[in-house]
Parts: sequence; C-alpha cells; structure tokens
Amino acid sequence: MPTGNIQPRRREAVLNLSGHIQPRRREAVLNLSGRIQPRRREAVLNLSGRIQPRRREAVLNLSGRIQPRRREAVLNLSGRIQPRRREAVLNLSGRIQPRRREAVLNLSGRIQPRRREAVLNLSGRIQPRRREAVLNLSGRIQPRRREAVLNLSGRIQPRRHEAVLNLSGPYPASPAFEARGLGRSPS
Repeated sequence: MPTGNIQPRRREAVLNLSGHIQPRRREAVLNLSGRIQPRRREAVLNLSGRIQPRRREAVLNLSGRIQPRRREAVLNLSGRIQPRRREAVLNLSGRIQPRRREAVLNLSGRIQPRRREAVLNLSGRIQPRRREAVLNLSGRIQPRRREAVLNLSGRIQPRRHEAVLNLSGPYPASPAFEARGLGRSPS
C-alpha cells in the first residue's frame, strides 16, 4: 500500500512507476513501463513509451504522433492544434478562452481571476495562499515551507531539496541502492 514515506534522492535520480528510485541523468526520462531511456532535450515520449525526436516547437498529439506547433499554439482535446496567444488557455471542452496571467480555470472550465498567491481548492473555488502554502487532499490549505511536501494521506512531512515521496515505503536494501546511499529509509 502507498505510505508516502520520504526517501533521500539525488538531484539526478527519479522514481520509477513502482516507487523505487533509479539513477537518471538530466537528459533521461522514464518510459511508460517505468524504465529509463536516454533522451535529448529535444526528444519526447510518445504514448507507447518510445522516444521520438522533436524540436522545441513540436508537440505530441493525442495519438502519440508529433505535429509541429509554434510557441503560441496548443493542442485541443481532440489532438488538433489551435493557435493561442500566451494569455489564452483551453477550457475543458477544448475551446480557447482568453485569460490573463493572473487567471485560472475553475473545475467547470470557466475562468476566475486569481492572484499569484491564490490557488484553486478541490471544489474549484479560489483560496488565497502564500508561496509556502499547499492544498492538502481535502482541498484545505496547510502552511508548508519550501522543503515540505504532502504525503499521500494529505499530511505534510518535511523534506529536503533532494528528498522525494516514494509510493511503496522504504527502499529495498540492495547493494546497488546502498552503494548510492539509497538503500535505507531515513530515520
């Protein structure tokens, strides 16, 4: 069962889909099976988990193929591209509505103004929050510091920059993990 315990990780490590940590380089990415494949900055995973090269101005459509797009374009929900401006956003039907930098979609797809320090709660309403606050899983705000994180029960546990929640609890005590300092969970 998921426990939401924190384990140390290095900046270049990443959780695979089972919750274990595998080392990765900055240019690596998990495929959909949880294994790591090397990728360059201009590559992207398609929906089958394989890597296709893409340029900075390309994007995957919903079938996993790449379509060229400009910086101001976005996929709608059918996978087609519609032009948008920097201040536009898709609503939940896939149409574009203009929004300002301080606006956000609520859960019905309408736009509500928000300030930089505001956040949607789970009902789609806005609550003010500070940079060090975070929503818990019930949609209420709890203060957190930059080095804190929600565990899977919605409570906050302190973490350091190099820590991450795993999905399964403590690390396996294998020689490969212990060699990296990752084979034991923190006390």
